[in-house]
Amino acid sequence: MEQPLSFSAEADQGEGASSEPEEGEQRLPPEVPRELGPYRLVRLLGRGGFAEVYLGEHRYLRTEVAIKLLRTGLAPEIVRRFCAEARIAAHLRHPHIVSIFDFVLLEESGTAFLVMEYAPGGTLRQRHPRGSRLHPATILGYLQQIGSALDYAHRQQCIHCDIKPENMLIGRDGSLLLSDFGIAALARQGEPDWQQAEAIAGTLAYMAPEQLAGQPQFASDQYALGVVVYEWLCGVCPFRGSPAEVLAQHVHAPPPPLRQRVPGLPPALVAVVERALAKQPEARFATVLEFVQAYERALGQALRPRPLRPQLQVVRPTRRALMVGITGLAASGLLGGGLAWLALSPQQRPGRSALPGCPLPLSQPTGHPFQAPAQSTPAISAPHGQHHESHDSSSSFFSSSSSEFAQALTPVIVPSPPVARP
Repeated sequence: MEQPLSFSAEADQGEGASSEPEEGEQRLPPEVPRELGPYRLVRLLGRGGFAEVYLGEHRYLRTEVAIKLLRTGLAPEIVRRFCAEARIAAHLRHPHIVSIFDFVLLEESGTAFLVMEYAPGGTLRQRHPRGSRLHPATILGYLQQIGSALDYAHRQQCIHCDIKPENMLIGRDGSLLLSDFGIAALARQGEPDWQQAEAIAGTLAYMAPEQLAGQPQFASDQYALGVVVYEWLCGVCPFRGSPAEVLAQHVHAPPPPLRQRVPGLPPALVAVVERALAKQPEARFATVLEFVQAYERALGQALRPRPLRPQLQVVRPTRRALMVGITGLAASGLLGGGLAWLALSPQQRPGRSALPGCPLPLSQPTGHPFQAPAQSTPAISAPHGQHHESHDSSSSFFSSSSSEFAQALTPVIVPSPPVARP
């Protein structure tokens, strides 16, 4: 089983080191050649199970590359495996897959090296160390790029078999590059020996149950990517312990519920990750791309703003509405005061005495509630036994049998003082 490739903390300092060749050469082990063909080795970037990765510079073009150098004295089977990686990666051309520039095999000296695209940003493991929790939206950006690369590789009948943050590089423009197809399996007829030999290669913490059983499938990469997403969401991988315990948990135990570790995660998002981690390959999403799209939909629903309930909405009145309301209240107060005044009995209402020599106002009623007002001249006594009555035509309608309300409206009659004749 290949050991995980561990990059040094200086992986993102390539540009500065290339300007100081003396210091860079001092960092190289004594047994490592300083030059390989047209390339000059600058410093060590990382090392794996059977190869080391160096920052290199083309002597004539002055371009930076990553050189994966196979250790000398290895078995022929390892050399064949290294050549297979070169062939696989060289035929994969995608914006999010590390490009292969050259491959050199010197059989007389047993030296072999692979010239690849250099990613100065390091790896996602360096950017987010173990235990880091990422926002689901940040994970979506990573998932879209790596998912696109895997979907392309699967359509080329290639299974990566070693998906993990260490193999996700950060390019010059900040985009992700999927690397290390060294243990990739070709899902083609005619490659059965290679696929069987590499079936259990990979990193145990991210391996699917069928891959542990020696039968990797395209869905195995989806499972590994699901483990990566699980780790990014809560900070730890779903299964931990000794190698034997982790292997048994991959095969038999369901992953611990994400919401127990991060209670605030949306249930729909958790359901997507749990489906990608299903034990049976057919229970997962049909493709990696469908996994990415389902994650994106679940996250979009969780981040979509929800409308406020009607009873919780607070509507502030406008200035015009306030003025209309105040005017209505004032009118209601005046009307109520007027009705209360009219409802008072004559004894309760304050009287108003007429000025001497001043006729009654036209609005001052006479003795009858609805009788015409009196003349402005002094009243003359009528002969005994004679009565003069002057009723308006409307008095017959409002007779003495009117309601108590009409009686309550009877005004107080104040006669004018007599005027002395000359």
